[in-house]
Amino acid sequence: MKTLFKNLENKHITLKNTKLLPILLITGIFHLIYFIYGFLLTDDPKVFQEYEFHKYYENNLLLIGALTSLLLLIFWIFLMSKQKSFKSFFQFSNRKIFFQFLCYFFISFCLTSFYYSFSIGLMCGIKSNYSNKELAKDIEIVNKAGVFLNFDKAYYSLSNRTYDFPFDKLTSTEISSDATEDYFYNYEDRKYRFWSVKETEETYNEKYRSDNRTVRTKINSDSTKITMISFDSITNVIRNPFDTIPADYLIFKPLPHLKLDTTHTNDFQIGEIIYKENGKIKKAIVEIKNYTNYQLSKAKSYKEYQLNYYNYSSVLIPVKTTIADTNYKFQAEGYHNAHLKKRYNMNKFVHELLNSEDREEQIKKIMADFISLTDKYEIKRNIDAEEWFDLVYNEQSVVRNIIFGTDPNSTDALMTYGTAGYSKKVEDKNPYIDVFSLTSIFHPINNSLKGNLLKKIRSNWNYYLYLAFIYSIIVFVFRISNIKIFITSLILTAVVFIISIGPIDHSKTYFEEVYVQIICLLVLYTSFIVLPYILYKKNKFIFGVLFNLGLICFLPLVYTLLFCVSSLQVLSTKTGSEYFPRYVYNDILTKLGDNLHPILLISGFIFLYYSIPLIKKAITK
Repeated sequence: MKTLFKNLENKHITLKNTKLLPILLITGIFHLIYFIYGFLLTDDPKVFQEYEFHKYYENNLLLIGALTSLLLLIFWIFLMSKQKSFKSFFQFSNRKIFFQFLCYFFISFCLTSFYYSFSIGLMCGIKSNYSNKELAKDIEIVNKAGVFLNFDKAYYSLSNRTYDFPFDKLTSTEISSDATEDYFYNYEDRKYRFWSVKETEETYNEKYRSDNRTVRTKINSDSTKITMISFDSITNVIRNPFDTIPADYLIFKPLPHLKLDTTHTNDFQIGEIIYKENGKIKKAIVEIKNYTNYQLSKAKSYKEYQLNYYNYSSVLIPVKTTIADTNYKFQAEGYHNAHLKKRYNMNKFVHELLNSEDREEQIKKIMADFISLTDKYEIKRNIDAEEWFDLVYNEQSVVRNIIFGTDPNSTDALMTYGTAGYSKKVEDKNPYIDVFSLTSIFHPINNSLKGNLLKKIRSNWNYYLYLAFIYSIIVFVFRISNIKIFITSLILTAVVFIISIGPIDHSKTYFEEVYVQIICLLVLYTSFIVLPYILYKKNKFIFGVLFNLGLICFLPLVYTLLFCVSSLQVLSTKTGSEYFPRYVYNDILTKLGDNLHPILLISGFIFLYYSIPLIKKAITK
C-alpha cells in the first residue's frame, strides 16, 4: 500500500502536495467505524425512543467527532510538513494551485462529516430490521389500544365523537319554545341542542349584471321583493366535514333570538342561510364564528365571516343521516380533513367494538397485543394485560389513579419535580406503562423507512461545508506561510472573532449597537483585504499576516455587507417611532433564502482563485 501511494504521488504531484491518498484512507476507516456504530445501535430497541440526532449530539458522539476531526487535521498538516515550502510548487499554473485548494476542501469535508456516516448507518440498520408493513401493524396496535390508555375526559366529549349517529331525539326540525328535555344533551356543565336542516322551496327570478354577479329576486307571498346576491368566490356550502353540498351561497340572515347554551356563546352566532341546490332555493340553520367587528347586516362579502355551516351546535357529527347519504369524501391534502377521517375511523372501530357480543375477548386481545409490543420495544411497565383489563373494564375501578406515563419533559412536570423526579414519581405508581416513550419510537423508524439518502446529506450540509471551507483555508494558509506568519495569523483571527462578537452595550438601542459593530467590522475586514495589495512589495511579514486574515475573513465580510444592506431595507419599513418593522420583509437576505449559502461559498472560491497571482508575486519578490 505504501509503495502504491508513493508511485502514484510521483506521477501526480498534486497527490504528493496534498497527501490526499493516506488521509482519505485514514478518514474512510473512521467513517466506516461511525457507520457500523450507527448500524449496530439499532439492535437496541430503546434507541428508537429518541430521534437519531439526539443520539449523536447528546451521547458524546459530537465531542468525540470534533476531537477526531481536530486530531486528523493536525496529522494531515504534519504529513504535508515535508513539502512545506510553497516555492516548491508556486511555478504551477493558477488553475493547478486552485485545484490543490479544492482537494484541501474535499479532504476537510471528509474530516468533519462523521455525523453523516453515523446517521446513514442508523437508516440502513432500521431498513434492514423493519419494514413499512411491520410499522403500520405496530401503529395499528397502538391506535386500537389508545382508547384504553387515555382517561382525560376531554377526549370523550361529544365534540370529539364522529360515529355513530344516534341523535334523532336530539334533533328538532322546528325552532319552537315547547321543546322538551329530550331535545337537549347534557354533558358536564354544557348543554347541547341539535338543529337539523330546515328546507323550503322558493320561486325566484334571475337577471345578470355586468360585474358577473347574479341578482336573484324572490317574490314573497305578500308581493314584497328581497334581492339576494351570489358571490362568485363561493362555490360550495359545507354543512359539516362529512357532508359536502354543491350550492351557491346567497345570503346569511342572523337570528339574534337564538342562543347557544354552551361555553362558545360569545364566539358563535346562529342564523339562517339561504342557498341554492339543484336549481332550488333552500334554507338551513347554521352557526357563524363572530370573530370580526362588523355587523352581519353590513357584510360586503362572505369571506368577512368564517361560516362553519354546522347545522347543530359546534359538534362534528352528521344528524339524521348515514355515510351513504353524505358524500363521504376528504381532500388528500390538508391536515384537518385527514385528521377528521382518522378520528371517524377510530370512533367507528370503538363503537363496533363496545357493541359486539364478544367485546371482552376482543379487548383482552387488543391489550395483549399492546403488551407484547411494549416488550418488543423494551418499554417500561409494571402491569400485564389481565391486570390492565380488570382496571379498565371493572366499573368499580378508580381510573384516575392509573398513570399511563405522561411526558416527563412537560412544563408542569419540570416545574414541580424535574425530569428525574417526575419519572420516579410516575414509576412508583401502580400500575404504570411508559406510553410517552412508546409513542416516540415510530418517528425515527418512519423517517428512516421513508427517508432519502440525498435528503439526509442535504439536510444540514451547509454547516459542514462552511466548516470544511474554514479547515481548507487554514491548511492553505499553512502551506503558503512560514510558521511565524501562520501562528500570528491564527492569533489575530481569534482577536478579530472576539471583537466581532464583543459585549453588547445595553444603554444603546438595538440599531445603534448593530450599526456600530457593522461599521467597525466593515473597516476591519476591508483593511485585511485591501492593505495586502498595497504592502506586498514592502514587508513580507505584514503582507503575509494581513493576507491570511483577508482569506479567513472574506466570507464574514460578504455576509456582513449583505446583513448591512438587509438591515437598512428592514429599517426603512419601520412605522412611526417604533424600532420594530413591519412583519412582511422584502430585504435581500429574505429573497436569497437558502441560496445565500452557495453564493457565499462560491464567492470565497472566486476570491481565493484571483488572489493566487498576488501570492506568487509576493513569494518570488
